[in-house]
Amino acid sequence: MTYNSCKVLLVQDSFHSIKAITKSLNTNDFDVLTCSDNQALVLGIRENPDIIIMDILFKDKNGFKLLLDLKNHWCTRHIPVVIATQINTQQYWDESFRLGASAYMLIDRHMPYLAPKIKKIIQHEKTHVHAGN
Repeated sequence: MTYNSCKVLLVQDSFHSIKAITKSLNTNDFDVLTCSDNQALVLGIRENPDIIIMDILFKDKNGFKLLLDLKNHWCTRHIPVVIATQINTQQYWDESFRLGASAYMLIDRHMPYLAPKIKKIIQHEKTHVHAGN
């Protein structure tokens, strides 16, 4: 797999966030699927993306609960999750990593680093899996 064929599931309910993230990733030719929080688990199972990028705040669902659901389901637990949000508190960072997030990035501040971070995470996952861990 090359990085430019990386399938990304983007879970966001903010148009601004969707636009910022897809702009950052489209320049690097990622295959980005977008969905709402209510569709995330089903699409994660059906599409088997290489990585999931999600917010932590949603109108209909608690983002921490969604992260926990993704990390507890046997079909999605192996998929790395990057939190991309506008919330910058230590409590949210800590809870995200405790529940299994691979990275935490701030929209509007860290978007230039999103594509390289995704590449690094996916490469690490590929190496980790091939090492038999």
